[in-house]
Amino acid sequence: MSSDDSESDHSMSDMEDSELEIKHLPVFEFPLTPTLSLTMTQQNNTQNHGTTVWDSSRVLAYYLMDSAKRLVKEDFGTKSCIELGSGCGLGGLAMAACGYDVVLTDLQEVIDRVLGENVKCNQWSIRQWMAEAAMSGETIQDPKTRVTALDWVDIYHHPERMDAFHPPYNYIIAADCIYSMDLIEIFLTCIYRLSSHLSIILISLEHRDDLVVNHFVSEAKRLGFEVKMIPKKLLRLAVNEDVEIYKLKKKRIKTLIK
Repeated sequence: MSSDDSESDHSMSDMEDSELEIKHLPVFEFPLTPTLSLTMTQQNNTQNHGTTVWDSSRVLAYYLMDSAKRLVKEDFGTKSCIELGSGCGLGGLAMAACGYDVVLTDLQEVIDRVLGENVKCNQWSIRQWMAEAAMSGETIQDPKTRVTALDWVDIYHHPERMDAFHPPYNYIIAADCIYSMDLIEIFLTCIYRLSSHLSIILISLEHRDDLVVNHFVSEAKRLGFEVKMIPKKLLRLAVNEDVEIYKLKKKRIKTLIK
């Protein structure tokens, strides 16, 4: 959906305000647009933080619906997106609703607990919403989604395994993946190998620790990315004002990563 979409900002703001506290809910409806709600399952009682819908993923999903070009029927599935650390899959599902061919990735444990089910159970809702938006009476294909395990550490040490993911992607997205100093280089190396200089890379995070965020920005620049923060006025921050979205662009020049 482009930024000039006619859906009411006021209506969306009201929905955001009414859904601020969700982490305690095992299942909840997430209003992605005024006419499309996703049924999200989460488990916040596990040791893996990927089984919870975090505020950064909610802000990212709204931003994607505002900023990503919604593909028309003729182009449906022709442009690709990969979500790293998908968790419950909110960002990837938003891109599927926009018509992209989406690969949602996480550790196998997260896929088994929440991600696989969330992608499966929202296919029909997204398809119906896309058909209504088309208003043509023509048959709309099912959303193009694939769920697969991707371990950043494994890929870091075995870069040849990246070929199975068929890079580069038009979009690379991630939410709440910047939390450990030790994983930042590994995470960014994975992004580098999945991208081209034309890829749109969006990283959403909750700014909890200056040292971690500053290290993320400096490491991204060191590895060969330009880094810009999306202006907060473009984000729907009723959910959490500490959420930031960074846009990375891969430079054409030779970098440290092979």
